[in-house]
Amino acid sequence: MKKQHALVLSRSKKTLFSIVAIFVPLFFLIILEFALRLFGYGQNLHLFVDLPNKNYSEYKSVNPAIGEKYFRKFDATGGTNDIFLKKKP
Repeated sequence: MKKQHALVLSRSKKTLFSIVAIFVPLFFLIILEFALRLFGYGQNLHLFVDLPNKNYSEYKSVNPAIGEKYFRKFDATGGTNDIFLKKKP
């Protein structure tokens, strides 16, 4: 009969393996996040946006899509058309 040898790892190797097992998925998610941001995936969810009208180039407004950052089916910012100067006097 052949004897089977169990793989015995030292404590430091087990610790190293645990650390690598935790950080590999985190590293993958971080790389995915940077890639999505690099290629501009998704909407602009900044709180304030520039107005598209050239006559109002010195003004900003609340982003009408900002509610989608927190609520998928509820428009929390509906009806906000207030504009304000980018640089206050």
